[in-house]
Amino acid sequence: MSSYGRQWIEALRGRLAELIALISFALVAKSNWKQKWERGRGALISDPVLLDKFEQIVKAEAKRWQRVKEGTPDATSTTSPSGRYFIG
Repeated sequence: MSSYGRQWIEALRGRLAELIALISFALVAKSNWKQKWERGRGALISDPVLLDKFEQIVKAEAKRWQRVKEGTPDATSTTSPSGRYFIG
């Protein structure tokens, strides 16, 4: 494997680890949330820390998706195909 290939894989691993950690945080926050969840909107409105974490999740997902798209020949889009970020 080329050094570029190894670097690409390591960067992707790092992005995935960051995304998994942030999603784990969101799941714990959801399990401890006592008010109305409203697909996550209630928590985001009530707690600025959660809003910051949500922004980090979106950015981490975008970076991960961009890294994956860079590894494909038709790397034209950097947006996620799902468009879903709320943990419902």
